[in-house]
Amino acid sequence: SRRIALGNGQVIHEGQVAEALEDGNRKGTRWSAFAWLFDHEVVTTVAPGFDQRHHFANAFLVGYVPYRDVEAWVPLVALARAKAYAFDHDQFPGRMEIWQTSREAFFYPTGDCEDHAIAVADWLIGLGHDARVVIGRMKGEGHAWVVLHDGGRTYLLEATNKRPGQALPLASRHPEYQPEAMFNRDTYWVNAGPTLTTDYRGAHWQPRSAFSRG
Repeated sequence: SRRIALGNGQVIHEGQVAEALEDGNRKGTRWSAFAWLFDHEVVTTVAPGFDQRHHFANAFLVGYVPYRDVEAWVPLVALARAKAYAFDHDQFPGRMEIWQTSREAFFYPTGDCEDHAIAVADWLIGLGHDARVVIGRMKGEGHAWVVLHDGGRTYLLEATNKRPGQALPLASRHPEYQPEAMFNRDTYWVNAGPTLTTDYRGAHWQPRSAFSRG
């Protein structure tokens, strides 16, 4: 089964998350995404999918690569043009949050910030790039975006911008984004330093769990 391994050797299975939710330990979270804590530290994010079950954040990156042998800017532009932005509660009445897998996000015509980010990041990973979905805040609101590490540079990709250019913007030029955590297909990092940062590489990014599909 899908699971995460913590630095202390502890393993947490998705089934344990489901059991905790069923036990009523987190009332009102059926349609919510939230940080999962172990020994008072955030170790991952869990979120509900279309199957009405909560999954670890990494699980939504299913390895979907619609087109290969394309430039790094192509996934950003493709998703920005093909997918309209919409809040989950508007798309799915009565459900405050639903995360789409990268495959679902590519084909479903609407989605919010994490749906765009998941699709872009997974496509870039499939092209061989070091891309990660970032969770944090922007202009005081919860948000998700993508960072792309390329050599010594880090780019910030915002697929909810519906008029993107082909030039990828440097993350250093976007201090308005406040990153709290990030993940790829395998690892979940937490920002243990100030969220007012444009540094997505430093030691303040602590790996908290390693994901396995079982």
